[in-house]
Amino acid sequence: MDENTREGTQESLPAAARRALAEAAERRRLAEAAAAAA
Repeated sequence: MDENTREGTQESLPAAARRALAEAAERRRLAEAAAAAA
C-alpha cells in the first residue's frame, strides 16, 4: 500500500482512477457481504 500512497510517482490519472474505482467496488462488495451475513 505504500507504493499507492507515495508521492512523486509518475502514475497517470486514468490508472489512479481505475484503481480508485476498483477499491470502491471492493469496499461495496465487502459491505454488501457483511450486510447479508448480519
